Amino acid sequence: MSDVTNPHDRLIRETLQDKEDAISFFKYNLPKNVQDLLDLNGLELSQSSFISENLKEEQTDLLFQIPLKSGEKTNVYLLFEHKSYLDDSVFSQLLGYISAIYKSQYKADKKYSVVIPFVFYHGEKSWTLGSNFKDRFVFSKNEEEVFKKYIPDFELEFFDLSKVDLNRLESITLRVILGVVQKIWEGDTSFFSSFGESFFLSLGSLKNESKKG
Repeated sequence: MSDVTNPHDRLIRETLQDKEDAISFFKYNLPKNVQDLLDLNGLELSQSSFISENLKEEQTDLLFQIPLKSGEKTNVYLLFEHKSYLDDSVFSQLLGYISAIYKSQYKADKKYSVVIPFVFYHGEKSWTLGSNFKDRFVFSKNEEEVFKKYIPDFELEFFDLSKVDLNRLESITLRVILGVVQKIWEGDTSFFSSFGESFFLSLGSLKNESKKG
C-alpha cells in the first residue's frame, strides 16, 4: 500500500494501534450495553492477521482483544475493517475473516470468543448496504422465513466519518487524525506531501502533551 496515494489508510492504522486512541474510538462507537460488559482498559491489539497476502494492499485490518468485566477467561474480539467506497462484498469478506478467527481460536483453546465486526467508512456516497448479512439476500417473504435459519447472519458495528462529532472523542490525537482524513478524502493532500514523516512526529508530540494535561 502506498503511503502517499492512500495516506488515510496509514493514518487510521497508525492511530488505532495506539491503545489510548483505540479505547477512545470504541468508547465513542460501541453500544453502551456492549461497553458495560467489556473491560476496555484491558484492550490489546492482536498481532494475528487473517487477511490473505493478495488483499493486504487493499485492506486495513486490525484485530483487538478485550477481556470481560466478569473476569471470565474468554475475550471479545473487535475486527476492524476500513472502507472508503461502497463495497458490496464487505459482508462476505468479514464472514471469511470471522471464520478464520474462530478456526484459530478453536485450534488454540477448543473454545470460541465473540467476534464483533466493525466497519469504518468514509466514502462519497451514503452507506446503503445495511448492517446485517441476511439483508444482502434477495428473497420473497416466505422464502426468507424458510431459509433464514441457514444463513450465518451477523451485524456490523458501523462508523461513518461524515456523521461523526469529533468533539465527543476523548483523544485529542484522534480528533486531529479524523479531521485530517476528512481533508484527504476531500482531495487536500498538499500538507501531507509537504510534511511527510514530520507529520507523524508532530502527532507524537501532540499525544505526549495531551497526556501531561
